[in-house]
Amino acid sequence: MASIGIEGVDTIAGYRQHLVDRAVRRKRADRDYILTDYVEKQVLAQSVFTPVDRASEEYRACYDQQRRQARKMAAQDEGVSELDVLRRVLAQEKGAGEEAILSALAAYCDRQMQLLALGRVHAAQDGVSYTLADCERELRQFAEMRGIPYEALLEQHSPEDLLPGKYIQYYDETILAHYEKQYTVVIE
Repeated sequence: MASIGIEGVDTIAGYRQHLVDRAVRRKRADRDYILTDYVEKQVLAQSVFTPVDRASEEYRACYDQQRRQARKMAAQDEGVSELDVLRRVLAQEKGAGEEAILSALAAYCDRQMQLLALGRVHAAQDGVSYTLADCERELRQFAEMRGIPYEALLEQHSPEDLLPGKYIQYYDETILAHYEKQYTVVIE
């Protein structure tokens, strides 16, 4: 059988299994997103936070990172503006103006700051911390795995941008681990 360009797949049965595995991964990712989003919304609604300081360096970094990513995505799609990308990403109505879109972006960043606070609390309780060196190492491994020069990857992602997300990711993984442990059905 001729190669179809998928590593480790060299038979029709192997290709079928590859498709099934890919569909299962997508369904799990969808389920994980729905579950973590629901739990996060519930926890955020029932928690008390100090007001988000929109002038803080951390908030500005989150806001600026979202704007940079939207500009990069817009640059890759001719005729699409940064606001068009933000409108789509933030699920704003087609006719939403710049003020509404930037307000939605600010609200998104507010939520990210609250999730970051939750992630830091849970990580600290578990004795987990992340450093810029950890993020740099992860980016280097990713670049090596994908065959991308590290410097080229840094044009898209920086360790400083990655660090807050590590705590949010930790919180999401804590949620998923809890539900996997509590609600996994084993048939014997």
